[in-house]
Formats: sequence, structure tokens, C-alpha cells
Amino acid sequence: MAPAYCLRIFWARMRRRIRFLRHFQRMWPRFFQTRELRFIPPASEVARGRNVRLKGFRRRALDRAPVSARALMDATTLADPMADDAELEVNLLEFLLKSFSFGRVAAVDGVEYAVFHRTETESEMQFRPRLVTLQVVVPKSWVVYELAADLLLIARDGRTPGHRSTGSALEEAAEKTEFDEQGVRWRKTTLARGSVVYVPLELADALLAAPGRAALGLT
Repeated sequence: MAPAYCLRIFWARMRRRIRFLRHFQRMWPRFFQTRELRFIPPASEVARGRNVRLKGFRRRALDRAPVSARALMDATTLADPMADDAELEVNLLEFLLKSFSFGRVAAVDGVEYAVFHRTETESEMQFRPRLVTLQVVVPKSWVVYELAADLLLIARDGRTPGHRSTGSALEEAAEKTEFDEQGVRWRKTTLARGSVVYVPLELADALLAAPGRAALGLT
């Protein structure tokens, strides 16, 4: 077999295993929480400067480490919520009460953007509804992984997700051209029939210009 084909099979199997672990984690969260608390203190405890007791080899290694190394190891216990590439690959982004899959990362003017996508049917009012591709373009540094919800969310500051929509999801045709979602003002643009993109309003001019669209792969 070709190496590229073998690599695709390997990653497909890995994604299935990761999804199974996510499912197991949702069914028995206390099991995972207990294991995490044995080695990693809660961020709230570290932030308050309390003397957290760690168990196992990590506590012994931290005690033997020099002062500078201890400070570095303690700093790593403060979890960075910003999603890395692996978390983008296996998790879904919640946007407008809908789930979007990760597509790719692209750079525009030196800034990395994550592109998410989903496919849904046009309004049922249509005689022959077509499939519509929806894409969300958001700075990669704004995407965070929320463990409690097991979802990717949007946080303008890179740490605290904004307020999420409530109620029920709307059909794309019923959505407004400009709206607020998770603390960000968004613009919805129809690129062509069956292709819609959502971009932050403050970045819309740069992202929807011809060079930005080409770099993001928007059609």
C-alpha cells in the first residue's frame, strides 16, 4: 500500500478510538476526574496559591526539582483552554446551536484562522431544497475546548467562552445578516447559492476580500 493511504487509515482508526474515549468519558466522568485530580491540581486551587498535595511520582519529582524548575512545573498545572490541533480535529464547534466540524487552518496577513463547516438542507419551503454548506471562520486563538460541555467554543480573550445562544436553531434562511454569538459580532455572507460563510464583523473586510477568500479557500 502507498504510505499516504496507510497514514489515512491509521488516522481514521485513531479518530474512532478517540471518539470512543470521549463517549466513555461522558458516561463515567467521575472515573476520569479522579485520575486527573491524583496528578493535576484544580486550576482554582493553584490560582489561589494553596499548597496542593500531589500524589505519585509527580510530587516526588517536584520536591527534588530546583526552585526555577518547580515554578515552571507549577505553571503547567494552569490548563490553557485554547484548543490545539488535536482537539480541533476530534471535537465539534458549537455555533448558533449547531455543530460544525473542523476543516482546516489557514493564514491571512500572518494570523491563523480555523475554518469549520457543516452541511444542511435549504428551507423546506423550497420546492426542491438543495444542500447548503455553512462555514465559520474564526481566529484560531479564539477557539477553546470546554471540557464540561465536551465542545469547542469561542472566547474572544482566548480563555472564557462568551454567552451562547439559547432556544432552538434556525434555518439558515431565517438567520440575520449580522448578529451576536458568544461575545462576538458576526456577519453572514452568501458566497454563492448553497455556500454561506460566517466571519467576525470586525475582520469581515479583510477575510472577504479576494486575497482573504483565496487564502481561506472560500468558494
